[in-house]
Amino acid sequence: MERRGTRDGVRCTSQRSLPPMSQRQRALALGAALRAAREKTGLSQEEVATRVELHPMTYGGIERGRLLPSVSTLTRLCVVLKVDPDDLPDLQDLQD
Repeated sequence: MERRGTRDGVRCTSQRSLPPMSQRQRALALGAALRAAREKTGLSQEEVATRVELHPMTYGGIERGRLLPSVSTLTRLCVVLKVDPDDLPDLQDLQD
C-alpha cells in the first residue's frame, strides 16, 4: 500500500513509495545536510521545527530522509539554518 499526502508543508511519502533508489538517496543526502547545518548552528531539532512551524516529528523525518520538504518549507529551513539552497544536494523531487 502506498500513501502520499501533505502535512505541515511536507510531502509525506511512506517508506514503500520511495523505491527509486535515487529519490531515496537524495532524501537521505538532504536530511544529512540539514542535520549538519543544524548541528553547526547549535539548535535542537525541536528548536528548528518550532522556528519553521513544523511538528518536531516531521522535521525529524526530514533529517532522517523519510520525508521531503516542500520548496517553501525548505526555504524556511535554509533561512533558519543559515544555509544557501545551492549548497544542498540535488532537489529535483521537491514540489511546492
